[in-house]
Amino acid sequence: ATELHRMNEQLGRNQQDLEDFFENGAVALHIVSNDGTILRANKAELDLLGYKPEEYLGHPIAEFHADRHVIDDILARLGRGEKLDKYPARLRAKDGSLKDVLIISNVQFREGRFLNTRCFTLDVTEWKRAQEQVQESERRFGQLLEALPAAVYTTDAEGRITFYNQAAVDFSGRRPELGSDQWCVSWRLFWPDGTPMAHDECPMAVALRGNRV
Repeated sequence: ATELHRMNEQLGRNQQDLEDFFENGAVALHIVSNDGTILRANKAELDLLGYKPEEYLGHPIAEFHADRHVIDDILARLGRGEKLDKYPARLRAKDGSLKDVLIISNVQFREGRFLNTRCFTLDVTEWKRAQEQVQESERRFGQLLEALPAAVYTTDAEGRITFYNQAAVDFSGRRPELGSDQWCVSWRLFWPDGTPMAHDECPMAVALRGNRV
């Protein structure tokens, strides 16, 4: 009886640990039934979207997705027993804002019967906004370089052409092949005395090999 009592106590502690892990985990987590109803959600999930438990639990998960075709695809994939790994989606928060998230989810089956899905929700809203700002900055920088009246081109560390503006095309009389042409946009180069210059001896090649700017 003593051993049974000890085992029951240990089982109870394990159950408490599991509950604590679910409720207080740092990553947003929810459980959805086979018909798409939210059964449980931890504090991180509720805090992420700003809902109270009664405003979230028992509701169809589709209510909180901004894109119907996305949640339809998610539920269809899970219904087929597929695992989702960082599936991009947008969730609608209580304040009306949209959260960009990545969903990691799989299905719990019991004797071949679909019980529920366990879904981790990773908030990537700030990361995506920062990425969009970088892309916008690069787009504007590219427009600026394109508008310059001077010939401009860039290369990667191996000297392969990655960008050139129209002035570079007009200057060289040819359109370089991105990722293929190396060192410069010109077809031929010459030293001041008229001697042909190898492309890998041009100023760009020298600068790259010497790690100069």
